[in-house]
Amino acid sequence: AWNRILISVHSLEIKKDKTVNGSVIMKYEVINIRTIENEFGGLSFFEGEHDIPFAIKHLCCIYKTDEERKRTFYTDAASQLLMFCPYGEVEVIVNDGLQQESIMLDNPAIGLLLQNGMWEKLNWRKEKSVVCVAVSELLKECNVEGELV
Repeated sequence: AWNRILISVHSLEIKKDKTVNGSVIMKYEVINIRTIENEFGGLSFFEGEHDIPFAIKHLCCIYKTDEERKRTFYTDAASQLLMFCPYGEVEVIVNDGLQQESIMLDNPAIGLLLQNGMWEKLNWRKEKSVVCVAVSELLKECNVEGELV
């Protein structure tokens, strides 16, 4: 019976895979995360190497962040990640060094897949928002502010 309820991951209209001289320079995709909603509430979930194109090596959650707070971190060139916002509203600014684009995460059933080493800036648009990040590589060291080094 559960098989009839599950919604598989489908790509939304937003997909960026730009190339310059044959090289991908910015690659991200906004996806639907499998979700069940009924009278008991909602459940959004995904599986590494099934719903997303990589095995999950670590998962981190960023929370207790004030509204309008900004955080910046870098995705290693070899890393892939899925960012999602289970609660609140966070603007993600992606930057490949040549261009910058903004994606709003405000629904736990929506995720942002990122690849190819990009800078991300997170802008909290609602106080106490939560951002979770599933990453394809092991966690690197963090500095005192909790930012990836």
